[in-house]
Amino acid sequence: INPRVSVHLHEFRLEPDNAVDLFAQYDLILCLSLTKWIHLHHGDEGLVRFFGRIVQSLRPGGIVAMEIQPWQSYSQARSLSRSLRVSHARLRIRPEDMEWILCLLGMTSLGPIAQGAGFGFVRSVGVFQAPPTQVERIPACFAWPWVERCPNKRASPTPR
Repeated sequence: INPRVSVHLHEFRLEPDNAVDLFAQYDLILCLSLTKWIHLHHGDEGLVRFFGRIVQSLRPGGIVAMEIQPWQSYSQARSLSRSLRVSHARLRIRPEDMEWILCLLGMTSLGPIAQGAGFGFVRSVGVFQAPPTQVERIPACFAWPWVERCPNKRASPTPR
């Protein structure tokens, strides 16, 4: 193992923003098969808080590789329990909205790096880069859906 490379397993807890201080520690964050479960268990606000924690935890110019599960997989997961069905019905953010939310939080999309093929998952892994300067603390609240989308992105969303 290269002594200049270290690997850390870290649990991003979704307590209020002042409970965790993880600013600018990581060069790379890998999120696989994760966004759907955070979204279903913590709602739209929890998902955006998670994205904010990622942005705040990356060093300037850092990278996050993220698998964003398709909406169809949410529908499959809701059948696992009544609480997931209730949570699923309350969600307004959709997987196709997640890239522009990350952009609103200062990330730049570098596009997909992989598309699974063959057995198991067939999902894209998107790569996003943190801004070249440190991001200030991102508020926990998020005025969905009354926000402007990132420049050069599709028009503002309409309430669902």
